[in-house]
Amino acid sequence: MAFIRRFFGGGKERDGGTKTPTSEIIRAYSPVLYLGNQRSAFEEADRGGVIDGFEKLGFTICALTPDKAQVTPRAQDLGFMANPALVDGIERTKILGSIPGIEKPTEYTFTEVLRLPGPFVAKNLRDDRGESVCYLEGRENITKFIAWSFAFRIPETSDHRKLWKRSKKIIAGSEEIRKGNWNWEGFASMKPEDGWVFQEYVETPSKFYTSFRILADGYGNIHYGTLIRSPEEKGVRRLQDPRPREDFNPMYSYLRKPDGPLHINAPHIVSNTAQGGIPIQLNGEKVTDPANREVLIAHNIDPDNPQIPESLVKKALIIAITMRFGVPYTGIDFVYNQNLQDRFLEANFFPTLSAQGLGVNDMEIEQRVQNPGNRDEVQTYLQKVLVQRIIDKTFR
Repeated sequence: MAFIRRFFGGGKERDGGTKTPTSEIIRAYSPVLYLGNQRSAFEEADRGGVIDGFEKLGFTICALTPDKAQVTPRAQDLGFMANPALVDGIERTKILGSIPGIEKPTEYTFTEVLRLPGPFVAKNLRDDRGESVCYLEGRENITKFIAWSFAFRIPETSDHRKLWKRSKKIIAGSEEIRKGNWNWEGFASMKPEDGWVFQEYVETPSKFYTSFRILADGYGNIHYGTLIRSPEEKGVRRLQDPRPREDFNPMYSYLRKPDGPLHINAPHIVSNTAQGGIPIQLNGEKVTDPANREVLIAHNIDPDNPQIPESLVKKALIIAITMRFGVPYTGIDFVYNQNLQDRFLEANFFPTLSAQGLGVNDMEIEQRVQNPGNRDEVQTYLQKVLVQRIIDKTFR
């Protein structure tokens, strides 16, 4: 932790954790606080006094919509607009991936994906919750993915000539797929829409697919870390999405229907909680579940005292500091390869907050949330808890 102490606190610590920058240093960076505009989250936080607390410290307040570089009328009145380079998932990943010491999985061009056998991971940086992540290996599955992405991710355009040209390609490609001709040269011209990236597949330790999620703020605080494992062991073909149908985009079901022409017979490699992943808290509390202990040991983490690896703490804080010009806190995802080398996956705007990670128990939620069964209301409350902790840890 020496690096963090030098970087943020001049070698001093407070309350068993790292001392964060003083308010004077924070103000030198023209502080701006963003709150997710998730179903009255802004108003809820305002009623809780959280916004007033930040404004008294000299912060400008913005409520950023989750998917666009837009701000609420109140924020516009204050004369501030969001940084679109950080809001856009593609640009954000490029910026963060260019930071020295932050290594991403190797990326491949579309031409390379057509030429090489894989395995690759295809994902759309404008989608979230791991929904668009696809494991691709072999010409047949790669071709099916290309045909699917071309057919279903139709761009918004009023140019009927472009749409007709696209439709002809879809029809021709569908006919070749029906024939089982995965090497049809026409697929080379059916490039996926903007937003898709193709990366190397990172084989993780243990018999489960795993990833790290670290919640950090831009002022030098780590709030929690988890190592998340997939519910199924590696290689299992998931036939049914574990979430309620209204919680996922049915467009992706075309890739997962066993009896469909575009079915990709591939394992479901996503481990995040939105996809049914099982979080293992890295908070120092002994882990008793045998499978979870096995996963921790494979990642060189003590199951009797699980902590976030120090290298990930350093990198998460560097990323969160960079992200502070977009949001005050962020969920940062990493994976380990089998040599226990970390790779940065992405940093998420307004991540789904973990009550367990924040140490908020069910009784507190029952008492403080009007409708505890409503996910949005619970997230609004957890957001207030987190923002208040940022104030307490940074300035008090």
